[in-house]
Amino acid sequence: MNCSPTLNAEEFKQVHNGMCRLAAAIGAVEDVIHPDLLKALLRAQTEIANGLKGAYEQDNEAFDSKNEHYNEVRSENGFKAVWSIYEVDLIDDQHTFGDVVQLAYHDHWGNNGPVFVEIPSGYTTWFDLYEAADKAIRASGDEHHIYIEAFRVNPESPNQLILSTGS
Repeated sequence: MNCSPTLNAEEFKQVHNGMCRLAAAIGAVEDVIHPDLLKALLRAQTEIANGLKGAYEQDNEAFDSKNEHYNEVRSENGFKAVWSIYEVDLIDDQHTFGDVVQLAYHDHWGNNGPVFVEIPSGYTTWFDLYEAADKAIRASGDEHHIYIEAFRVNPESPNQLILSTGS
């Protein structure tokens, strides 16, 4: 190699997913292919993994840094909900949903029906969505699904976000 290439996040994701598919394929054929070919495939897999070791370390460090940031925000604000949208670098950044006015939380295990939380005009940061999601999770009565995993625009009401959570 005559340079020091850099992978962007999407390229790294593609290589990682390719590695996972390669591992699955090796597992599927290990009992039916020639042992020398299996050794060659395993050697290639190991070389790729070793080549990506630094990138995995960087990705883990970024994950840890974001997780620490999210936990600080949670603690400082007394939120029950746990932020799990790792595509967001900083909670204080502007969210990508434009002028939304309401958060809807339908799929929960709480005893209450759908929960709706108003988002005041001008509340346009990820923090504002975190706060609204925390209110919705508390109001739902669901003690188990407290991890905020996604928001999506309601196709029937473009100014409303639908909250998805997990455990």
